[in-house]
Amino acid sequence: MKRRLSILFVLLAAVLFSGCAEHQVPPISRPDGVYAVAGMTHPKYNWQLMAGYLPMEGKEVEREVLFELDQTMMQLLASHGVNGLTPPANTRQCQEIITFENKGASRITARQYWVNVGKCMKVDYLIVPQLLYWKERQGSEWGVENPAGVVMDLYIVDVKNESLLARRHFDETQRDLSSDLGNAGKFVDRGGKWITASELAREGLEKMLLELGL
Repeated sequence: MKRRLSILFVLLAAVLFSGCAEHQVPPISRPDGVYAVAGMTHPKYNWQLMAGYLPMEGKEVEREVLFELDQTMMQLLASHGVNGLTPPANTRQCQEIITFENKGASRITARQYWVNVGKCMKVDYLIVPQLLYWKERQGSEWGVENPAGVVMDLYIVDVKNESLLARRHFDETQRDLSSDLGNAGKFVDRGGKWITASELAREGLEKMLLELGL
């Protein structure tokens, strides 16, 4: 009986998906030029952001998580056929140089910091990913005490004009179908499972990259 109810529930989700599909943002027209991808960073304070605000200031994220997301970014870009970008492993050296040069100096804006990183890299555009919030799943794919949650920003910085070309934002904490009918399609796509923070972040990065024409 329980199994039949579960199947009916999934079928209901599929029907809802046809009428409650998530709004798709058309990709921007990405300008030609030399691009580099910055290493994923986790700002601790709001002044380190180019836009928006942090859900929780001061909370640390393990460096392994950031490096894993660097790899995910490059895998997704390659799968989209976007090649020839300088990877985060190379860009991180310039991030460290600019950070060192600004130690002890008056605080510069986040935008100017990333513009300086782009100039150090000698590129036209810098792709800047930032992880604002990270919560691991507590439980298994079939039942959780606390679901995974991820908040990220993805920017394209115009280095020459020292401006922000585009920004995309991702904010999701997974919820069950009964409390999130508007995202029934996601429930079906995920097989009714509770996914990990890494899997959720991958979905978010994929969505943002496509919206940025990457």
